[in-house]
Amino acid sequence: MAMRETAAAEVEATIETEIGDDVMAAINRAIKTESVIIVSGPAGCGKTHMLRTFAAKHTSALLITIDELNGSVFGIEREIANQLPTKGAGDYARPFDFVVSKLRNSGRLLMVDNAHKLKT
Repeated sequence: MAMRETAAAEVEATIETEIGDDVMAAINRAIKTESVIIVSGPAGCGKTHMLRTFAAKHTSALLITIDELNGSVFGIEREIANQLPTKGAGDYARPFDFVVSKLRNSGRLLMVDNAHKLKT
């Protein structure tokens, strides 16, 4: 099952919790203020679930999950670029420039899960 399908299936199983409400409030604040937020909390409290739920309900949102394969700057560039329409991608020398051009003023929300795993 694809990630988007899995996330959509999880929406049906979402139970409102205080942490879930806090995550959704933070996401909505980020959208309204066009700012960067950090959602943190103990493992297993539902952060990833809420991000996936939001992404399933809002298909313009981009959800990138950092792991050992894409934890570098170049890996995350590729992950984001893979979720964007590729028309015009060949006009850019670097994937980063393409990603910025597609996201700037687009109103899209970029969510990065497991950002603490990013390699510097």
